[in-house]
Amino acid sequence: MTDGRPQLEAAIWEDPNDWASFVALARLHAAAGAPQRARMYLREIVHRVPSDDVAKASIGAVYVALGEGALAAAHLEEAVLAAPRRADIRLLFARALLMAERWEEAEGSLRLAEKLGAPAPKIRRTIERALDPTHDAAAARARLERLQTEGDPRPALPAILARLDD
Repeated sequence: MTDGRPQLEAAIWEDPNDWASFVALARLHAAAGAPQRARMYLREIVHRVPSDDVAKASIGAVYVALGEGALAAAHLEEAVLAAPRRADIRLLFARALLMAERWEEAEGSLRLAEKLGAPAPKIRRTIERALDPTHDAAAARARLERLQTEGDPRPALPAILARLDD
């Protein structure tokens, strides 16, 4: 481990209330392909994190990286409540909602992010990253189209699909 994990692991024992070090360590483990370790650090720190937008968004971002949309959405919802005018947090929240297949809520979050100034290319990337692990627009579009042709009646799907064409 030459990516800073040993130093961070030592640092968290010096100050176990330093939530930012736990989140950074979880992020490093997630990026290094060690999801169990990442989850362990996130579970350890959840009760120490202040309820501000940065803390909650940081934890949500790690859960997004782990592919756990439902857990990410729970933390990001709190981040949105703490900072309702931050487009970047709204986009991350939308990504988690899309991953959790909560289409209507995701569409609403995308619309709010747009109203707060999020540019169309960022919105498109958010959708692509949520729907396809390779971040391929065509694969994301195919997944949404497949859901539509399977008879999914949710009205948010066409709106989300249209955003991929912007």
